[in-house]
Amino acid sequence: MMNDKKITRLLKLLLGCLILILFSWLLFIFLDKFDLYNSAFGIFIYYISYFTAIISFYLGIIVFLLLFFLVLWKFISKKV
Repeated sequence: MMNDKKITRLLKLLLGCLILILFSWLLFIFLDKFDLYNSAFGIFIYYISYFTAIISFYLGIIVFLLLFFLVLWKFISKKV
């Protein structure tokens, strides 16, 4: 069942979303630790990482639900 190309593509997309969320949180910690909020570049990086975290979080939820229903559908179709 794990050799299905749809499932492996969705797993890779979910892993990519998780990596983006981790990277954006590391940027938040980096900005907070070195107090880079005073410069324009720091504020720019903050907003980019903020929107990246939000978009990848919601995309990760959607991909997780799609993956869950795809695996459930494959499991039910094998049983029938």
